[in-house]
Amino acid sequence: IKYKMKVSFDLENQDAAAASSAIVPDCSVTDASIQEEGEKDVTDAANVNVAVSPPPLAPQHDADASDAKANDHQHDDDDDDDVDSTPFQSHFSLRIPTSTVHFRGHLLRVIDTEEDQIVIQEASDRSGRKRVLVKHLSPNIPGQYLLRLSYTLLSLLFLGFLFVFCFQVLLFLFIALPVDSSYNSQTLDFRLLPLVSTLLGFPVMVYGMSSLMAMGAAFVIDTWRGGVLFRSTPAEVAYAVVFLVVPLATFAVALMARAEAPWRRAAGMWAVSVAVLFGVFGCAVTWRMVGACFWLVERYFQMLEERVEGEDKETTDIDNAIDNANIDGNHATPKRLQPQHIPRYESKRQFSTRNCDSPSPPDAPTTPVPTPLLRLPPTFLRYRELADRALLLTQTARYSGTRHERYRVSGADVLDDFDGGGFALHPDYAPLETRTDLYSRFTALSCLAALRAFETLDPPRRIYQWEELREITPFLTRFNYSMQKMWGRGIDGRRRTVVVARGPSGLTATQMRFAGVCSVTGTVLVTLCFVGGLVWMATGPGSYVVVALVSLVCCVVPLVRSNREMYSMYRSLNEEEEEPTGERDDRHGDGNVFHVWETVRITRPKAWYCYTRVAIEIVFLFLWPFIAMLGKKNYPVAFIFFMLSSFTFLWRYFDASAVLSELGSLSKVNSGKDGLDETEEDHKLKHRLSEIVGKVYNSRGREVWTVVFAVFGLVIAVLFLSARGNSENITPDQRALRPPILLVSDFYYPPLEGTIAYPTCKLNKGFSFPGVGSSDLADYSFLSALAYERSNVTTVVMEKWFGAPDVVIDEEEFVTQFRIDSNTQSSPVYFKLFSFPSAPGVGVMSIRGSETTYDWIVNMQLWSSSGLAQFVKWITPYGWIWNPIIPDFIRWVNFAQSPSIRNVAYYKVTTRFVNDVLAGYGGNLYDTIRITGASLGGGLAIITGAQTDAFTVAISGLGATLGRKAFYPPIDEEKLNTQTFNFIPERDFIARIGGRAPFFQNGECTAPKNNLFGCHSMWRSLCEIQYKCGTYGRPVPCRCVEQFGYPLPERNGTRSFEQACQEEEAAWNELFSL
Repeated sequence: IKYKMKVSFDLENQDAAAASSAIVPDCSVTDASIQEEGEKDVTDAANVNVAVSPPPLAPQHDADASDAKANDHQHDDDDDDDVDSTPFQSHFSLRIPTSTVHFRGHLLRVIDTEEDQIVIQEASDRSGRKRVLVKHLSPNIPGQYLLRLSYTLLSLLFLGFLFVFCFQVLLFLFIALPVDSSYNSQTLDFRLLPLVSTLLGFPVMVYGMSSLMAMGAAFVIDTWRGGVLFRSTPAEVAYAVVFLVVPLATFAVALMARAEAPWRRAAGMWAVSVAVLFGVFGCAVTWRMVGACFWLVERYFQMLEERVEGEDKETTDIDNAIDNANIDGNHATPKRLQPQHIPRYESKRQFSTRNCDSPSPPDAPTTPVPTPLLRLPPTFLRYRELADRALLLTQTARYSGTRHERYRVSGADVLDDFDGGGFALHPDYAPLETRTDLYSRFTALSCLAALRAFETLDPPRRIYQWEELREITPFLTRFNYSMQKMWGRGIDGRRRTVVVARGPSGLTATQMRFAGVCSVTGTVLVTLCFVGGLVWMATGPGSYVVVALVSLVCCVVPLVRSNREMYSMYRSLNEEEEEPTGERDDRHGDGNVFHVWETVRITRPKAWYCYTRVAIEIVFLFLWPFIAMLGKKNYPVAFIFFMLSSFTFLWRYFDASAVLSELGSLSKVNSGKDGLDETEEDHKLKHRLSEIVGKVYNSRGREVWTVVFAVFGLVIAVLFLSARGNSENITPDQRALRPPILLVSDFYYPPLEGTIAYPTCKLNKGFSFPGVGSSDLADYSFLSALAYERSNVTTVVMEKWFGAPDVVIDEEEFVTQFRIDSNTQSSPVYFKLFSFPSAPGVGVMSIRGSETTYDWIVNMQLWSSSGLAQFVKWITPYGWIWNPIIPDFIRWVNFAQSPSIRNVAYYKVTTRFVNDVLAGYGGNLYDTIRITGASLGGGLAIITGAQTDAFTVAISGLGATLGRKAFYPPIDEEKLNTQTFNFIPERDFIARIGGRAPFFQNGECTAPKNNLFGCHSMWRSLCEIQYKCGTYGRPVPCRCVEQFGYPLPERNGTRSFEQACQEEEAAWNELFSL
């Protein structure tokens, strides 16, 4: 048994030593303990206290059925006659080290994975020969999987709502631009500074949110795996409390208290508990990431120091020795970072700023050291030094120029892989292909070298990718070959793949051919499906060709080339001559074929450049946007930005994977010199770091989410900029004419017999149409369409529709004067008010729907959170359990809106108009207001009607049931259920956003099924209502037959329907001088 000695050095004058250590390097170590293996020479130490500590806890958990004390340390196996003398070490890819068990006279090695157990047993056959038996066990039970499934579904729902939150925050960030930049539809002027501030904050927002979504995905996966990343008794208790105890206990208490909505209370507590657990999970991952970065930096410089001490110090090249640390010894290098000034310390030893191995000469003069005004704690100094070194390493890894090189090698070549950097720096290997990106070429420019910003490395340095760091090398043999693997195989040219080409496990030629065929066929089929979808939607031949060419060039051709090269290499390897004995020695890996990408660093930034980049990023990407948000009083987004920025900078500047890329692998970081004296804590730290680096920080999900959020942000920015170009035409009189409204009065549709469609053709009670006899649903639909038209057009078509002039009057001057008096003329929302001379005091307000680009931005502002929440609920199993709390969730998400955004919402203007008119504006002309609208106008009509107690009839209007609590003032659900009506055609997906109130009418739609948005049409809805309900004296629009394909109406005159429409079109063109 190897014991370790703990040597403590007590200084005679600790105060003087502490004072001097704060100013100049000193060999005295305050409050330090050095733990080293073997015996130490302590003759030169003053006041030496030597204590022999017991052996440390070993990574293997040994247990003996007969004697629990038989295995105190993993190396005790060397003294056991029944144990193989070969050391047995657990790799950090295992969550916990292997356990050693003596059972029935056999030694068992138990390897635990997340789901299974692998048992390695040494046994003897009848002849006495020893054999190793490998067993596979599945100790988990179905109940455990059921419990994990319930946990995972809940965490998956949380992940979906987390995406909604991130989406909304980015949306509110850009929607605030028109308001904060003083943009309006009259002047089209805006201030540039708010736009610049928003764009500067965008990169940090996108990076932080993509990291947040990657963290959420890791949280879901870890939940399914049973919380293995931080598995412990407290962690399992926390999972049980969050997913079971809290919701069930809340539900039981609510039932016993006879609460009005017990499940809503339980679901709310459930959601809050899961959110808190996710927050703790994210903080733990960040803490482990940053802590592991410091731990690796400490180990790295310790290893570097040991390497330097092993060389002749007089001939050591400082720059080469410290090369991995990005320390420039020739140009203003801080002295404390040079190898000879790197202290010797372990993880528990205080940091020192001078090499204690170089004591001062005995006759050196003693200089009095003044007492410092501020004495910094040694721990603070130590972590400040580690943070400085970690920052340099991560910045070097990020800003260095790199080159990617591709090699084809056999398994035997790997045996000769040396410490000089793999194949990339081996003199006997030449790359088949090299790739250097534009940035790396830029860093190699001579002008940057002249500015001392970058230096060219000759020879280049090997940089290790995260797969190499985690030592993940997948093997493809003829035994694990699968057609499903080949079908799902994608393009990843820089992933190391090991194909066994010959020998007992070598792939056959048929398998190799099918591997290539399957991978290419899968990509081709996906492309064909995508093109088929475009053809089905009739997007046009141009889109088909573009998608096909992009897929061919970017996917199919590289796959075919890669598979062809692999197959050629496979054939050439198998066609080589046999060894003289007639047998190939596959034991040395000659049959393994590697297709390898390796990365080398060709340029390296100077230290001052790294610090400058950090300062620029903090000032321009954090401080400037953050101060601008505070100045605009956008406090919710500012708080979110601050939190995301804090975590983003921690992950960016203290990146453990950057330090690992210098080391090559976690296996090279050991507590013991022989690599076997690894403590259990080190093993767990390596495993967690491997999981965090591979599955959270470097996950493909983060890259995907970065692209998603970046594209979304760019789309919103383009919409905003394009809105500046067309929002000045905000009123119909300023826009070009819309398609003509051709109405023929000598044709009619009788009510459709043999069907009850639609029972809402005639509206009564508060929904009845005022002053014109019948109360037709078609009349509301017609007026909702007139909100898009000019006033001179509405006058003409209303006379045709109602059969006489001045039956309904467009009160445009009244509305215009109100917009001026209320100072709302700059708002892009547009609406009309229709009065009825036969019914004084009654008016119908018609709100225009989406027409301009800014209208679509408002659509997203008001309904994107509801739509995304519905989508998450639909695609997630058992998503309906969140129904009671979705309105509360949408309300909390909309807290990210700044007050300035809420104040310019479209419904604020329409609600104010109805309230002011009913309160007497304009001379108490109206005491009853009905509201209608289509699409966005229908949604605004529903919100306005519920807020003002006005009865509302919407055509394809977006709902307000889910988002009712997010509006200001909040909407009473009872008002939505009793005072709003919505006509929703089938397959009108837009009208289903936001949830439907109880009063709605589902309508049929004649649009082709490949026209996804064809049913979202107010004119098609009008034709459907007329066809099923009958015209009842109203004219028939020509577009019902010509454009929407409805049957020809009945004729009252002598002319044909086609002739009548042609005459109406000629009269329209003449009337409006077209």
